[in-house]
Amino acid sequence: MELSEIELAKCLSDTGLTHKVQINPKVSVIVPTYNRPAMLAEALRSIFDQTFQSFEIIVVNDGGLDVSSVLRPSKRRNIIYVNHDRNKGLGAARNTALRVAKGKYIAYLDDDDVFYTDHLETLVTFLETTKSKVAYTNAYRTIQKNVDGNYVTLMRDLPYTYDFDYDRILIGNSVPVVCFMHERSCVDEVGFFDEALHSLEDWEFWIRVSRYYKIHHVDRVTCEFRWREDQSTMTSARRQEFLGITKAIYSKHHELTASKPLVSLAQQLNLQYLRLYRPGSGIHGVRSRNILRRLFFLNRIRVAPDRV
Repeated sequence: MELSEIELAKCLSDTGLTHKVQINPKVSVIVPTYNRPAMLAEALRSIFDQTFQSFEIIVVNDGGLDVSSVLRPSKRRNIIYVNHDRNKGLGAARNTALRVAKGKYIAYLDDDDVFYTDHLETLVTFLETTKSKVAYTNAYRTIQKNVDGNYVTLMRDLPYTYDFDYDRILIGNSVPVVCFMHERSCVDEVGFFDEALHSLEDWEFWIRVSRYYKIHHVDRVTCEFRWREDQSTMTSARRQEFLGITKAIYSKHHELTASKPLVSLAQQLNLQYLRLYRPGSGIHGVRSRNILRRLFFLNRIRVAPDRV
């Protein structure tokens, strides 16, 4: 259900955030947050510093600590702040934001990730000039460790820099959500995020998007997502849930692999690997190494995907 203008105004006034929201922003940046006000402040700064300034920010507090003190110093910025009365999950938080979004384009920034200054400009320029609906850039994965209460960056890598593969997405998530931008109208076609999924909801959403739209890769690093083994990031904290939810997603979209035996095989190998994986312990044992080798081989095979 969409929020009315009166309900939206109440969301703002209840937190003391009654600043003017941009009337016709080009981009709506969706920022779900839960109990990480310091990280949220850094994420918001990365949006404020964009070279492209026609945006609104929709912060959805998913039943966590009050973050109005983080937002209040920036009250002249284009922020919509919505509170969930309880924790509903990332899918529900993003859906809440999508229902109030006014931008032509949607971008996503979890509260533990950051945009580089050219992120919005790069994607808006590409989508506008090519008349495309969906595109993504590259992101650094930043590995961090807690040292005496402060997070220290150990390394950065680029694990996802390949062009979109319409079969690979049926096996596993291959692009971080922070990299994507799409037209708001895409949601009218494919539907909202699946709120029944407690993690990997973005992967399932991109599966549906990929059946309707051509997904373009802009080969440029414009953002980063954080990985912390202490489970303080959205990515690392849900590793233990991945096996069951991966099975559920495979089942939900089983018809897409009915005529793709290699993709089905790769799915089974992925499930075997997830059964052996333990967060923080790395890859262990000959069996898991062999599974990864077979998955790597299958991921290199192009299986005549059903492209849009």
